Amino acid sequence: MRKTLQRTFGLLFFALVGVMTGTAQNSFPYSVDFTTAGDLAGWTAVDDSPTKGVTWEYGKGTYSQAEAASKMCAIMKEDSASKHVDYLVSPEFTATAGATYYISIKAQYKGYARCGVQVGKSATDMSANSVISDNVSSSFGKYNNGWFDYKGVERAKTAKVAYTATEDGPIYFSLYAHSMLDADGGDFFYVYGIDIVEDKPGPKALPYSVDLGDNQRGWAALDASDVPGVTWAEGEFYDNTSTKYFPGVVNKHDWENTWNDYYVSPAFTLEAGKSYKVKTRTWKNTDPSAFTLSLMLGTSQTDASTFQKITDLEMQAVYDATATEDHVFAVGKGGDYNLAFLATTTTGTDEVIALSYFDIAETDETPEITIGGGSEGPETTALPYNITFDSADKFATWSTLDNSDVPGKTWEFNASDFAGKPSAFMGPDAGSATCDWLISPKFELKEGKSYVIKFDGATGADNKLSLLLDYFVEEINKDNFKGIDWIGEKLPKMEGEEAKTEWTVDINKDGGYYFAFRALNWTPNQETDAISIYSFSVAEAPEGEPETPVALPYETSFLEETGAAGWTAMDRSDNVSSTWSWNSWGYTEYDENWQQVGETHPCVGFSSDWDTNANDYFVSPLFTLEAGKTYVVKTHTATNRSCFNDKTTSFTMKLGTNKKVQGTFTQSIGDIELNTVYDRDPSVFEFTVEESGNYYVAYNISDPVGSKAYGYIFDFSIAEKVVPDVTAELPYEITFDSADKFATWSTLDNSDVPGKTWEFNASDFAGKPSAFMGPDAGSATCDWLISPKFELKEGKSYVIKFDGATGADNATSVILDYFVGSKDKDNFKSITWIGEKLPKMEGEEAKTEWTVDINKDGSYYFAFRALNHTPNQETDAISIYSFSVTEAPEGEPETPVALPYETSFLEETGAAGWTAMDRSDNVSSTWSWNSWGYDEYDENWQQVGENHPCVGFSSDWGTNANDYFVSPLFTLEAGKTYVVKTHTATNRSCFNDKTTSFTMKLGTNKKVQGTFTQPIGDIELNTVYDRDPSVFEFSVEESGNYYVAYHISDPDGKKAYGYIFDFSLAEKTAEVQPVATAAVTDLAATEAGDLKTIKLKWKNPTKDVDGNDLAADAELSVKVFEGETLLTTVAGAPGAEGSYSYEPETYAGLHEYKVVVVYNELESEAATATLTVVVNGINGAIVIPAGAEVSVRTLGGALVGNNFSTLAKGTYLVTVKTVDGKVKTMKVTK
Repeated sequence: MRKTLQRTFGLLFFALVGVMTGTAQNSFPYSVDFTTAGDLAGWTAVDDSPTKGVTWEYGKGTYSQAEAASKMCAIMKEDSASKHVDYLVSPEFTATAGATYYISIKAQYKGYARCGVQVGKSATDMSANSVISDNVSSSFGKYNNGWFDYKGVERAKTAKVAYTATEDGPIYFSLYAHSMLDADGGDFFYVYGIDIVEDKPGPKALPYSVDLGDNQRGWAALDASDVPGVTWAEGEFYDNTSTKYFPGVVNKHDWENTWNDYYVSPAFTLEAGKSYKVKTRTWKNTDPSAFTLSLMLGTSQTDASTFQKITDLEMQAVYDATATEDHVFAVGKGGDYNLAFLATTTTGTDEVIALSYFDIAETDETPEITIGGGSEGPETTALPYNITFDSADKFATWSTLDNSDVPGKTWEFNASDFAGKPSAFMGPDAGSATCDWLISPKFELKEGKSYVIKFDGATGADNKLSLLLDYFVEEINKDNFKGIDWIGEKLPKMEGEEAKTEWTVDINKDGGYYFAFRALNWTPNQETDAISIYSFSVAEAPEGEPETPVALPYETSFLEETGAAGWTAMDRSDNVSSTWSWNSWGYTEYDENWQQVGETHPCVGFSSDWDTNANDYFVSPLFTLEAGKTYVVKTHTATNRSCFNDKTTSFTMKLGTNKKVQGTFTQSIGDIELNTVYDRDPSVFEFTVEESGNYYVAYNISDPVGSKAYGYIFDFSIAEKVVPDVTAELPYEITFDSADKFATWSTLDNSDVPGKTWEFNASDFAGKPSAFMGPDAGSATCDWLISPKFELKEGKSYVIKFDGATGADNATSVILDYFVGSKDKDNFKSITWIGEKLPKMEGEEAKTEWTVDINKDGSYYFAFRALNHTPNQETDAISIYSFSVTEAPEGEPETPVALPYETSFLEETGAAGWTAMDRSDNVSSTWSWNSWGYDEYDENWQQVGENHPCVGFSSDWGTNANDYFVSPLFTLEAGKTYVVKTHTATNRSCFNDKTTSFTMKLGTNKKVQGTFTQPIGDIELNTVYDRDPSVFEFSVEESGNYYVAYHISDPDGKKAYGYIFDFSLAEKTAEVQPVATAAVTDLAATEAGDLKTIKLKWKNPTKDVDGNDLAADAELSVKVFEGETLLTTVAGAPGAEGSYSYEPETYAGLHEYKVVVVYNELESEAATATLTVVVNGINGAIVIPAGAEVSVRTLGGALVGNNFSTLAKGTYLVTVKTVDGKVKTMKVTK
């Protein structure tokens, strides 16, 4: 049980202390006026809001414009912290099952919260209660500037709801404030009063009076118009004379349709022999002839056929709220009756009439009219019924009818008959011929049902009275009986060695039935005549085993009686008499001079129905028929010469679902021509059924004068129509100028009432032969004219052309459709809506040609559909004169696009050359460029960034998704590798579901999905727009022209979403292993001439070590070393002159250089050069760094020491190695 919060007095719970402790205040009628009560008078507030605290309370609501005084009420204030889920619960009441409770709430509202009404058994657990109305606040008065009344007119309005209790017991009513918003700031309800009235089931007591402007409790509108829908309703009417509005029950305007509408009272128990006065107050506006308003008497609030007119009413033209129109009537039979106002018109009208007052009471005045006749009718007796006549009281439940020549002696209770047993007894009537009925109570029996009657009885030893078993329908009248069986003079009746005490009676229409035993003797009875009935019973016969349908095709001949096996006759004439039966003498043909033609022909026949109308069915065995198929019935029939001459008889074939209930035979198959010729072509009818199921075919013969009706049936066959499903060759062309050509096409009738469909017309409205669809006045129209089958290929396009026309005032539309695989009403796909005028005009040009792209191999049927949602007018007419279909020419071969290829779908031009291919089960939405493109949402469904125009696929409703977005054509070579790069995305729901497949494929025909067999790669489902592209590498097995396609698929198409932002395709280049360059050339070191600078020069290489030319724009790094010491790095181009100058620390002596080129992070072979600098000087001219190692050699290389100062004069080589490992050699002259 949900948790609730209840206020105590002063907070949330209000109780009128001392008043609500008894039960009197909780009885009906109940009323509370919150404007005067001291608090909520026993009502309870229950707060189920998400955030509790603000709920119903008693307080000051609105104020008067004049007095500015507070108006007290039950108030539901605004709740800015939470949405309302608040209940104001009534005191406890005791409900009566079947009673209706009328709740009236006088209130105002402000804002968008709703106020509903609930009912249930709990005052605290609202989940246990039921909603009567979710929103009555729309009927409350609007809170206008806070005024309860404005200029003397109340702004508060009264909302009304009704509830019918289903069981006895405690019950609570509650107002239910609720909202779909998260908070209800600014929303108010002000409730000023609540009334609850109980209306218990059953007739209302007299006298009875009601102001129909105030309430309509127990009244009901019954719309018996030809086009129901607009009828009586509570409302206001404006009286032009007084210029005021008055409440009442008014007719709503119905400009288009005639009225036949009843406003029916509750039931009243009326007694035969008493008079009743009815007082009414009615009103009409300016046109007195638009409506006829009658006062009616009937026995139902739902069946208009039970009503009889008491009188026509004179409606007030100037409304007088005190005047009434009075009429007195009586009933001939006591019972429960309903009174009704019946409004009828001959045309649609916008005039208004109103009902405002009704009163009925007993009176001593003389009635103007007595409705019906006879005594009070007996109540209906329930089945099964069984009685033993062993007491006078039981006998008294039956009645007698004495139709003897001299009435007087009739059936009576006999405590001890000739056998000493109690019985219902008919003794001797010595003074008269005897015709006396012993009649059962009334039983309500149903058409199509069978009932089993059993009885036990005996006759005196010398009895001469005959006993017959009869029945009466609706009323007991000597002229109204029908015989079941002649039992005879001896009871029990013997059939062979078996006593006959049981009969089965088939009922031919719903109604009240009385079974009866009739004692009959044409002469006065002798003293020994005596009949005793000891017991009687009647019960509905068991249904038995369901009938097994007969297989199609079915064919039978009625030349022999065995041919009628499985067929049944159903007599629905007013008086059941003769009906269809097989007879051996059959039919004899007579010519116009009444001369016999040929022999007699045994058959099933109907030979007149005397003293009644004819309305008889001859019903076939059961057949299983399927919607979407056409069936053909063939039959040979005839009528006799007099029937043919009179031509008043209707002879038709119908389709039904219950062979015992004529009301199920609603679908006409066809009208049989009245003809006397035996040897003639059969009647042939084609028909379809709207729903698959089991059906009976019936012959129905009818005539107001049954004695004129004659019909004869010689054979019958039914089979599914077989249209040879021949594949037509392309190109195909047909002109509908003969019935034979028309017969190569088929029809499919999917109208509400099948029957009328496309047919060949030798001369239409233009005098031309055509395939023709005329008016179908009895039904909305949906009929296809269907071509032969064509085997069409995926990826191909086909051109359809036709010539047609429509009648001048045609209102039926023409649609060009096609079927795939089978011709079924649920299997069609539309090509175009052509419209109501043929040919269709587009601008100044007639549109008679369409191109259809085929999305899969298969069998196709093209079709013209005639469609009208209302029954056709008489002038509706469509003619198709010719039709053709050819394969569209291929056009010029597509030119491949060169690689590399790159495009962006930010602009629509980026999608040029791309095509969408929809291969879903039902072609619907597919890939397309759109400017709104893709919106990225994060996991909380918050938008990220702006939208991005792109090519997108946004779901496929009602089918699977199987759609391709196909690139332009590319030429690809075997042995090469290709790289695809693309940025894509999917939406958040698709990403979450992860049922969608998003891939790239390679194919050879952009119109045939079967060529896209090579996968390129699976695209990751991802919602992030700004991310690295998907990159796929692929190769082809054979060189040729190919298409790249994006393929999106999902078994549930509505879940599939894909977005494409760009695409590129390029050949992948081979990776070349880098090599070093050749060494520099022409490396030379020279003295600059300033005795301190050395200059190096070289020429950069132009080739690599493999002899390949270097790229002209190759960037070379040239490193220059002295010894192993890097002097500098110089940038240079291939073949360029390079140079470097510097001042060495020690100028004189030997300098050794190498130059290395760095390219592709590889060093070339070093180029070397040396330079010896000779400086004339003496021992002090050489500066020897501290700690350096010195060695001195002659020019020949001989070591002569390490002290230059001690050597003789001459030229030497001096080598100095410093502590950091650097070595310098100088040539010095001493």
